[in-house]
Amino acid sequence: MSASSNALALNAELQPTLSDRVLLNLVDGVITVDRALSILSCNHAALRLLQKYSHPLLLSDLLTDTALLADASEAAISGRQLETLSPWSERFYRFHFQPLFGDKDEQLGAVIVISDVTHLKRLENMRREFVANVSHELKTPVTAIIGFLDTLLSGAVTDPAGRRRYLEIISRQAHRLQKLVSDLLQLSRLEQDLESDRIELVDERIHEILTSASELCELRIREKQIKITIQCDAGLIVPVNISLLEQALVNLIDNAITFSPHGGAIEISSVITEERLRIAVKDSGSGIPEEHLPRLFERFYRVDKGRSRELGGTGLGLSIVKHAAIAHGGVVWAESTLGSGATFIIEIPISAD
Repeated sequence: MSASSNALALNAELQPTLSDRVLLNLVDGVITVDRALSILSCNHAALRLLQKYSHPLLLSDLLTDTALLADASEAAISGRQLETLSPWSERFYRFHFQPLFGDKDEQLGAVIVISDVTHLKRLENMRREFVANVSHELKTPVTAIIGFLDTLLSGAVTDPAGRRRYLEIISRQAHRLQKLVSDLLQLSRLEQDLESDRIELVDERIHEILTSASELCELRIREKQIKITIQCDAGLIVPVNISLLEQALVNLIDNAITFSPHGGAIEISSVITEERLRIAVKDSGSGIPEEHLPRLFERFYRVDKGRSRELGGTGLGLSIVKHAAIAHGGVVWAESTLGSGATFIIEIPISAD
């Protein structure tokens, strides 16, 4: 026998073993049943996904949902191919029912492939929610701008006092619209950079970044007569992306100014703890209820929606801060006690790796 014949014979002997191994190690669950829905084979993934820890004999032992059993029976008897999405123990699985045929094209039963699509379902829900939120946020200023422009065109332009008031409203709404679009673009760029791993870290003096960020907010600080203090070792050098970190700090400082009273105080501090850089921005506002703290960094999440919009917030500033922290391999969170202000903390590793 030639070498090629020996190789073919060896492959033929190994093929069932390889097929079994592939089936056992698939991430998706695979179940085969006969026409009576008795289980012929079932891989470990199927048992794990369906949270069963013993090998059942009947499909009804695995699938307690009558609709799913009906779909399986339909595929096993009629030969139709079906697919359905079903919630299962707080997760979402896609069930694909495929008729199973023998060597002579006789129908033996069905193959059921189970895929965990919880992550995809959550992303889809997030996308829907994001589109709805963006639409809502854009609609408000656009409607106001169009409404007051129509008022001016209808004759109010001849009234000097009314004309100025309407133009001021249009100006505020146009600036709000501009900030919203700017924040959306920045958030999009951040996500693209994270996906493509284009974040470059360079050794920078943290005190200079904190000072620069506060100076960029100088106009608003003077308007509200806020006292701002910075506590940071002048010689502290950490590998960071200066543009991202500065933007995150500007957002936090701007947020602190917004919710601090006239004549209030803001404290910015930076320390090294357990090989991590910790930057904290503390305001002197009224504080944040504890139940809101875990969701503060979600897009468009606001503690007080009406007040936040009145103060010019887009609902994206803290989300940008979170993405900037993630880009550095770090985390961000908030701590607050009602009546004692709030502290927002960014913590990132100081290793260049």
